Amino acid sequence: MKRRAFVLSAAVAALAAHKDAYAALLADWTDADFRAPLEMFGNKTTKGAFIVNMVLGGCAAYRTQLFLYLKACGREELSTPNLWGGVDPPPPQA
Repeated sequence: MKRRAFVLSAAVAALAAHKDAYAALLADWTDADFRAPLEMFGNKTTKGAFIVNMVLGGCAAYRTQLFLYLKACGREELSTPNLWGGVDPPPPQA
């Protein structure tokens, strides 16, 4: 199997495209669609709750995994605001 080279800019662009993909996939949904009942894996829920818990929860897990990989690689400047807010923390006060 041929291994492809990792290109950071391509990975960043692919992750950024997810936001647009989710918006496009759900653009036509009404409030009633999100509130519609759904049974998955033997549990009853609504379609909206399923999307939040399974899709968005999964995205948060992968985001955390990438963050932890970066921290393990020595990126000590990264902290909680980088992970959950997507911003650099304020500089320490002298």
